[in-house]
Amino acid sequence: VRVEAFTAALAVVYGSSLLFCFFYLFIAPFEAPVMLALFFMPALLWQKRRIGCLHLALIGAALVWLSWKILGRPAILMLLLPTCQILAIRLTGSVQNRYSRDGSSITVQLSSTQKEQMRKPGQKDSADWWEIIRPEIVAFPERVKDMWTDFTGDAPRRHQGSESVLDLELLKMQNARVMSHALTSIKKRDACFASDVFLKRVERLFWKVQNAWYDQNLETIQALVSDALYEQLKCQVDSQRAMGVRYRHSKMTVYDMRIAQVNCDNSFDVIHVFIRASSADAAIDIKTGETLAANDEGRKFSEYWTLIRRPSAKTLQKPGLIEGSCPNCGAPIVIGQATVCAVCNSFIRSGFYDWVLAKITQACEWEYKEPGLIPDWHSMKSVDADFTLQQIEDRTGVIFWMMRLAERSQSIAPMQRFSTEAFCDLYQSTIVERGYNYMENVALASVSLKGFKIGKHWDSMFVLVIWSGVPTMLDKNNKVIEARRTSQVMRQIYILGRRHGVKTDQKNTLSSAHCPGCGGPLGSAFAVSCSYCNAVLNEGSNAWILERIAVENDKDYLEALARKTACESELEEDNETRSARDVITIMAQILLADGRSIPAEMQLLNKIAQCYDMSETQVNAIIQSLKAGLVYIPAPADNRESWNLLMAAARMALADDEISPTEERELILLAQHLGYSASDVVRAVKAEEKRRFAEQREEQQRIAREKMHAEAMEKAAERDSDQEKDDEDEDQ
Repeated sequence: VRVEAFTAALAVVYGSSLLFCFFYLFIAPFEAPVMLALFFMPALLWQKRRIGCLHLALIGAALVWLSWKILGRPAILMLLLPTCQILAIRLTGSVQNRYSRDGSSITVQLSSTQKEQMRKPGQKDSADWWEIIRPEIVAFPERVKDMWTDFTGDAPRRHQGSESVLDLELLKMQNARVMSHALTSIKKRDACFASDVFLKRVERLFWKVQNAWYDQNLETIQALVSDALYEQLKCQVDSQRAMGVRYRHSKMTVYDMRIAQVNCDNSFDVIHVFIRASSADAAIDIKTGETLAANDEGRKFSEYWTLIRRPSAKTLQKPGLIEGSCPNCGAPIVIGQATVCAVCNSFIRSGFYDWVLAKITQACEWEYKEPGLIPDWHSMKSVDADFTLQQIEDRTGVIFWMMRLAERSQSIAPMQRFSTEAFCDLYQSTIVERGYNYMENVALASVSLKGFKIGKHWDSMFVLVIWSGVPTMLDKNNKVIEARRTSQVMRQIYILGRRHGVKTDQKNTLSSAHCPGCGGPLGSAFAVSCSYCNAVLNEGSNAWILERIAVENDKDYLEALARKTACESELEEDNETRSARDVITIMAQILLADGRSIPAEMQLLNKIAQCYDMSETQVNAIIQSLKAGLVYIPAPADNRESWNLLMAAARMALADDEISPTEERELILLAQHLGYSASDVVRAVKAEEKRRFAEQREEQQRIAREKMHAEAMEKAAERDSDQEKDDEDEDQ
């Protein structure tokens, strides 16, 4: 009742302000526009976060004083301010695309489809101005909290369009010597491979994927990407269509594209390409064509695109997958032909012939761990020599998106071919108990293999899946229940199993949504057997299937983490990179251990987040999920993992080459929880500074060598030219 009364009171305030402005323009046609403009500009700057609370108060006081002295109307501010805020919200309405990872509402305005989903039987449409201010009213308590925090100066508000202090060297992650060795290894096996030519193909792939996603026509890229990535993009497009929204991009620009990391083993050559780009997006209502929200300025985003191929593959001297042709025989690829070529019957996405886009990772989610560091990795490789991380990431990704489809459709059918019967029965009973709810704006952050449990008859593995989404509830009439759209961060352990002795099929590494036996497409009827070869899909005799979903304090999971690999000491520290999201989550968990959070203590968290293009919404979502008990990260299992975590925090803290006293206190607090002292923090910072200095020196030496080589080539060309002239003179 109190909430309804408060909402009604605010509606009266805004409605009265609009009515006053309407008559004000008629009564004083010259004075009213001037006053509206004067009061509107501070509201616009505040909404854009260009000015703080104190500045807004000072400007407002000055305008009140001027209106009192000149017009004799000191109360006009209170009458005009609500209308000015509505106009400011309308003009600063921003759209959050798939790059932002923000879990709040997609647009300031709801689409006509969303309004229809929320409208109760017999209810009329709400006024347009009410749709504009409703998000502000719902978020009013948080706005008051932000204003107080801003006023006290504990946490300065971040400019909405501010540039991050992104450190490209920090994002590079891989040692230059290690990368050079890996690229040389590829060059020895493939004499035609050239980094610049490879990056040009990646750029063409980038634009092809962007256009397919914005046009909601993903079938054109299905043959270029893994099944997991295709299902991810397809789920996003299906969610947009369900909400009646589509996106339009403009001013999209690629600022930087470079090879960030190269890893080679007996199974795959893997190249991770760092892409820095920007786009000014707009959200369009599919039914009406109305622009719901738009960004005038391009928002920058940073991603890692992971491409893989087999070590035996050679650089094509003809059109390949990116160009729309079969990389083996050259026949054109038709829509729907994603796995097997209809002409030569080759598995076109197997990596035997061309590079395939395996995944797209946000910069803040980027992490890498040498497979040899995973407990029982070598034990699994001994029983299945073709086992690869890429196949597991693809398989788990497909299962994750099938789970989201099952939630949305309120049916276990999409999961039946990917999980055990016991899991399906348990999940179906859970749906009945908790009612119908699902997640919107789902963002899959990362999928990482953590360990194994190998038995005599059945093998299991533990995969950490980090994702976020906005909970959505439906009532008994299948109408969306209006509530504040707050993002939740989830960390779940997917436990997958299969029969002991089953081998990985190299041809189907990135085709987890297809039959593991014949590679044929699985029908939409969600049958548990393949319609082409009749292979049973949910008994673990062909591929990994989902046994259950747990959290990170699960007993079996902790036991798997406790088992260590014998050869860890042989691996370099560069072989493990922790994601910024992980570091932020662990640090936030430690800072919240006393049950409260001080804004000043979050300074380092915000600094790390800004370095990796993470928004305030994402950091707040992590903190709220920790407070609600939805997220729990177990303590590091050993000294090596603890030290790597402290080093990762020190590396991120030094992103701008300096550490403030507050950030130093946070590092010391983190170290104490990990069992280290303040002197260890100093040692970690010095080690990071030494590493950065060595990398910078190595990079300078590389640039100097390239310059000397270019000068030598230029001199050689000049000598050849002079020699040719001399020969011509002698001939004459």
